[in-house]
This record gives sequence, C-alpha cells and structure tokens, in this order.
Amino acid sequence: MRTCRLGQSVNRSSQEIDVISSTTGEIIPLRDEAISIEVNRFLSKLPFRERRILEMTYGINGLRKYSQDEIKDYFEISKERVRQITVNSLRKLKNRAFKIDSAAKELLN
Repeated sequence: MRTCRLGQSVNRSSQEIDVISSTTGEIIPLRDEAISIEVNRFLSKLPFRERRILEMTYGINGLRKYSQDEIKDYFEISKERVRQITVNSLRKLKNRAFKIDSAAKELLN
C-alpha cells in the first residue's frame, strides 16, 4: 500500500492509495479523505451553531460524539431544540445535495 501527503500526485495502480489526513495527521484511505472534504464543504454553508451541533452529534471533524444532554448544556438550549436544529440542518444539507445533483444531471443532458 502506498502513502502520500495530501495534495501530492501519485501514479494510480491497482493498489489502494492512502494519504495523511490534513486535519488529524493520521493515515487514512484517500476515499475517506475525499468524503471528509466534501462533508466539510457542505457543512461550511450552515450557520455556526447548526454546523457545530451536527459535528457534535455525529462526531465529525475529530470531535467525539456528544449526547443531546451535553449539547444542550453547551449551547444552553433545550434538548428538544437540539433535536429540531439537527433535523432542520440535515434537511438543509439534503436539499442542497439534491439541487447540486439535479444541476449536474441537467448539464449532462
């Protein structure tokens, strides 16, 4: 298995190529790093509180998974409000992904 720094070009072969993560420094499969970059690109479109609640809920960007009780205490909001923000933020991300997918399909036609 070959390893390279993120951004370094590598001749592709039948071997799986790994990269050193730009955020944590750990060695991870290239596909996982690409997914992480895309997730962060989508999350960056959300307001700070919504983005941070999703990161804390799902353990994104090196954060551990936090319980709704821990998140409500951190933001000083109700547990129900944490749930609402999570659901609404995921809906926003899903709609944005659908719009991008639809636009890409239109370009291909």
